[in-house]
Amino acid sequence: MSQQERPVGVTPSKRYNGEKIALDFYDTDIKNVFRIIREISGKNFAIDKNVTGKVTLTLDKPVPWDQVLDLVLKMNQLGMTMEGDIVRIATLSTLAQEEKLKLAKFKADQASLDQQKALEPLITEYIPINYSDAQSEILPHVTPILTATRGKASVDIRNNQIIITDTAAKIHQAREIVEIIDKVTPQVIIEARIVEVNTAFTRDLGFDWGAISAGPFNIGDATLSLTGLASNLPATIPSAVIGGTFQKLTGTPFEIIDAKLIASETEGKSNIISSPKIVTLDNKKAKIKQGLEIPYLEADASGLNATVKFKNVDLLLEVTPNITPDDRIVMKVFVTKNDVVDPSADQPALSTNEAETELLVDNGDTIVIGGIVKSTIQYGEKGIPGIRQLGVLGWLFKSQSKSDSKNELLIFITPRIVKLKQKNMNI
Repeated sequence: MSQQERPVGVTPSKRYNGEKIALDFYDTDIKNVFRIIREISGKNFAIDKNVTGKVTLTLDKPVPWDQVLDLVLKMNQLGMTMEGDIVRIATLSTLAQEEKLKLAKFKADQASLDQQKALEPLITEYIPINYSDAQSEILPHVTPILTATRGKASVDIRNNQIIITDTAAKIHQAREIVEIIDKVTPQVIIEARIVEVNTAFTRDLGFDWGAISAGPFNIGDATLSLTGLASNLPATIPSAVIGGTFQKLTGTPFEIIDAKLIASETEGKSNIISSPKIVTLDNKKAKIKQGLEIPYLEADASGLNATVKFKNVDLLLEVTPNITPDDRIVMKVFVTKNDVVDPSADQPALSTNEAETELLVDNGDTIVIGGIVKSTIQYGEKGIPGIRQLGVLGWLFKSQSKSDSKNELLIFITPRIVKLKQKNMNI
């Protein structure tokens, strides 16, 4: 049961761990009872001379001796204090009076000490601060310890030092505070690797019948010649093709000139690696940025006038490290990598890859904080209407294309702690 749930007037039970005893007293002198408890407990007892009384107590079942002692004290309005290894028994009024005397003596000693401090001469010291900011990081901890109405402290901003006027003891205490706080701040080297892998695959397949001619045919007094093209080649024709010319040698003239079979595959891979690196103090934000500005024209509301604007294409790394007492590193990381999709466009579009996270890393370990995979697959087919759908025969009158591209972005972070040696300070 919690303290808030405990009923009013009920105190938590005290634990007793003394040797268990069974007692039977009837109108027994209390000092004899204490003698028996002393023999069982093995403790040293001192009993004031004004401790008197009779005890009637029957305990059939054994209970701890320290519980019996507490019970006897409560029954006779007595109290107990420990003075070294001695258990002292006295009346509650005697103990209360002694407590008042102790409090009065403490107040008198405190007043005497305050009077001595008030008469103690003041001295002025100049305490240099090496690694911390004297105004914001040291002065707030020194001010509370100054002697009331006498001590004062200020900061020399130009020299980054504390000027303190107070007693010798307070100045010594201020020096100890400065020595503890003004430590060398460790640094962190953050190295990032941004790996972008681009894979592209293209395949084209098509057939071109070239120029087809038949005839002339005699139709009465007239002749008829047929000439045409049956082309269903891919849009982009590679330099390597298979082709030929076909001609009928006898009978009605029939020719197929410059027929071509086109089958091509193109595969390409590219890796783009960026490696920004930066050093910063513990718990200080660091930023490194590399990029360029892309100019473009932006028309006004009328559409007649245009001004030159710029878009930033940046590789940006922002890190705030915090070194833990066990030499691990908590980092807040923001990474962005922008690229121009089409530099020739009137208003270039940007491709943005970003990662923002907070993580815990061991000193010197490398961790992947983000992976982005983008895959694009495109299929295309063209040919002579109707004929290209005639099963196997349709392959002679159509072309197909397939394009498969993948873009993968991985971001690796490696932090390393750099600690400079603390120089001795003569303060």
